[in-house]
Amino acid sequence: MPPAFLDGPDAPEPARSRLALATLIVGIAAVPLAFVPFFGAVVGITAIALGIVALVKKRRPRGFALTGLVLGAMGLVLAIVLTVFAVVGLVSAVQQRQLDQSLSGSGSSSASDRPLMSGFDDGVSFDDGVAIGVSSPSDFQVTENAIGADQAHNVVFTFVIKNDSDTPVDPYLNVSVSSGGVEGSRIADYSADRPLVEPSTAVLPGGQISWQQAFSVADPDSVVVQVDAGYDRPKVIFTSVK
Repeated sequence: MPPAFLDGPDAPEPARSRLALATLIVGIAAVPLAFVPFFGAVVGITAIALGIVALVKKRRPRGFALTGLVLGAMGLVLAIVLTVFAVVGLVSAVQQRQLDQSLSGSGSSSASDRPLMSGFDDGVSFDDGVAIGVSSPSDFQVTENAIGADQAHNVVFTFVIKNDSDTPVDPYLNVSVSSGGVEGSRIADYSADRPLVEPSTAVLPGGQISWQQAFSVADPDSVVVQVDAGYDRPKVIFTSVK
């Protein structure tokens, strides 16, 4: 006679744990979502956490939990690698853009740094409508109160600014002079017949202004005058030297 237990109902299969099933589902999702920067890593970490909890609590089927755990780990690693590549690519793109802007800026600034050449008694017009001119040097008689008359010859120049732009212009010019390979000295002589006072009032659109500056030079026949009319305009060199 067969044993009695063979005639009884079949033993029920263990119920599938929702935690193990959730681990599997999240683990499967972690792999394709790894291609979404940052978010894929979060999904992978979630799958790993669920898998560890399911295995510790011995939730069945353990294969679901283990598979979800492994897939979550794979998704996490893949997400980290892809995120690193994305960050490196973004940083490289930003640096390249900054480099391009820097090169573009330096290229334009180097072009504006090239001085323009002009002869005395001629004017130079800038792109913004402002024009400047310098007269030929003429003798300047200094008084006993003069400062800076320390070379063989003293000369004076007349400077002119004409404003054909739409906005007022600051009349300040940064002027340097050399002759015969020697830097000239600026003369200050408030007792002279011709006052050497630089303008300070803005030149209105359509207007112009002139003034004089005196220098002590070594050779009046080989004078070079360099004028800087502002950072946004190229320097201008006035000379009679051929």
